[in-house]
Amino acid sequence: MLFAVFRSLSGTLVPIAAVSVGLAWTTGLLSATGQSFNVISNILPVLLLTVGISNCVHIVSRYSEEYAQTGQDRLEAARRTMAHMAVACMLTLS
Repeated sequence: MLFAVFRSLSGTLVPIAAVSVGLAWTTGLLSATGQSFNVISNILPVLLLTVGISNCVHIVSRYSEEYAQTGQDRLEAARRTMAHMAVACMLTLS
């Protein structure tokens, strides 16, 4: 689905990689602290996947808009994207 939306390999792999790293850290932290998996904690990976992919989709979409507006300056497009999206993404994560 990501490839159909973004029509690029990077637009597909970056969200998947970002969410995969987050899920690996989360399950590793649960394991390291001795937390057992139960009915409630089994929901956590699915929830993180949903919120993480949706945040990545918003960021990648906004980046492509900013990149088109800045005239091929990738660093400035990334700065403007994160300045605009940081608050919204942090609110969905908390």
